[in-house]
Amino acid sequence: MHSFHNTIDLRGEQLARAQARALTQEDLVMGIFIASHKGLLTPEEVLRLMPEPALLTSVRRAMTNLTNRGHLCKTEHFTLGQYGARVHYWSLVSAQRPLL
Repeated sequence: MHSFHNTIDLRGEQLARAQARALTQEDLVMGIFIASHKGLLTPEEVLRLMPEPALLTSVRRAMTNLTNRGHLCKTEHFTLGQYGARVHYWSLVSAQRPLL
């Protein structure tokens, strides 16, 4: 599975840089979840915790890729996001516990 989804037909060095940047973002997102004492985070919360500028869509892509690889889990819990729409909380797969 590729980390960068080449929908803009990049090639050569540009494609290699985009793929490397996407992998780095996934590493940063995983680090944020591992370091978080909260356990549950929304993509917007992850974006605010990113150590370098990123786009919300890039954070969402990284979280989806990490979910598809079995590292993160999209939970059934919601909160209101910055635009007033409901957004899911996500967690590390190892942090998932049955609700009491």
